[in-house]
Amino acid sequence: SISRKGNAHDWFYKHTGCLQYLIETGTENIQASDEAIIDDTIERNLVGLFHLLKRAASIDSQGGPEKHQISGIVTDENGIPIEAEVTILELDGSVLEPRYTDQFGRYRRLLVEGTYTLMVQAHGYETHFHTFVPSSSAIYEYDVQLVPSSIVTIPVSINKPDNYDLPLSLEVQYFDIAEYELLGNSGPILKPYKVDNHPISDAVLDFQCYDSALMKFTLLGDYLYPETKIGDCSLLQDPFGDLNFDLVYEGVLFYDDFNNDDNWNLNDNWHIENGYLVSRSQDDSFYSNSLNNNSIVSNDFDNDATHLVIESKLKYELEWDQDYFSIDFLNMSGVVSFDDNLILNGQDWNDNVLRTSSFIYSDENGNGPESVSITLNSDSDLSYRGVEIDYLKVLFESEDGCYKGDVSHDGVVDVIDVVNVVNFIFEISNPVYYEQCTSDLNNDDVIDVMDVVMVVNLIFGIDN
Repeated sequence: SISRKGNAHDWFYKHTGCLQYLIETGTENIQASDEAIIDDTIERNLVGLFHLLKRAASIDSQGGPEKHQISGIVTDENGIPIEAEVTILELDGSVLEPRYTDQFGRYRRLLVEGTYTLMVQAHGYETHFHTFVPSSSAIYEYDVQLVPSSIVTIPVSINKPDNYDLPLSLEVQYFDIAEYELLGNSGPILKPYKVDNHPISDAVLDFQCYDSALMKFTLLGDYLYPETKIGDCSLLQDPFGDLNFDLVYEGVLFYDDFNNDDNWNLNDNWHIENGYLVSRSQDDSFYSNSLNNNSIVSNDFDNDATHLVIESKLKYELEWDQDYFSIDFLNMSGVVSFDDNLILNGQDWNDNVLRTSSFIYSDENGNGPESVSITLNSDSDLSYRGVEIDYLKVLFESEDGCYKGDVSHDGVVDVIDVVNVVNFIFEISNPVYYEQCTSDLNNDDVIDVMDVVMVVNLIFGIDN
């Protein structure tokens, strides 16, 4: 007696790769209670129902549909089932969630006539590919025994700032080398298939890596510059050598928490709302179509640093493969000429902290970036909620171990920093972690009036 809506079709397709069916039956909007009409409605729809059930189960009795199905079990070399990601490359896309084997290692895929490529992946094993043609008369049975990847032990050493005792962790992002080579990294960004976060308790440890993975290592800790190293097992030995992290405190080159729009020249497609920078007009729920490099640019920042990182906390909802969002470094001429910018596509409507890698940034003339550009590109149809940015930082790696004078850690040396140093001198408060480093401007291990003078000089540009 009520209307049913087929509103789950997007969810069904994304999470299962299946099409949702909503079968409308009966003779009128509000169904009759007459049992004869009900029985007749059921009888007339049983044919379609059994067709779908037979198609899923690959049963061709009583005129069932053609089979065109592949199925098999994925195991290791000892016959133990593996939870592996199984992909049909010709039927894959960025909209779809990964699909895995069940607890028994079993996978199944419904297909149509054609030639297909099966890709089976599991962490610690070599990626397996198989090209096949499914049969119309029988299930194509294909079991996979994955070959373990060889393991290389990489020494890791960590040198952290004096008196730093906050928790450290090693974030490891894994990218599939075989998939990267096969697909040619054709998307806007190569997404990791696995992310691990290892708490660090020792200054020296051994890390075991698999030669089938391309890895991105980032050492993370509060107030520390997120140093990054990228490579596979062989590359980590040459040119990186051992994974040595000489940690310093992060310097803040630029920071905006979007409580106002002072740092940006906004246009009609961007506005500030409840502490977020939002990529749509104030009157719309979705971003505009046909946006061609619609950008806003930050105020210029002074930049003598070489190693930089963009860090942003944001959530995004964009049309898959069609609409793109990016945060880019701009050079002195306002041209994007720096690699490893932050480029996003697809959907993740949860606040995530995302970072670019730590590399030396300079253009062909040796000049570093002077500002940040935030850009949205969209095609002519199908828009979503876009991007909402909670904060954006540009971090730099200081040669002095910290950003001298920026005691408040806000990217600006000002009178607040003078007050902080004076408070330390008179023991109104005690410096901790980066405050000790940033307050001791002359590196004499004592915070005194000379440091106050040096902060004041920085404010007035007497000493840069």
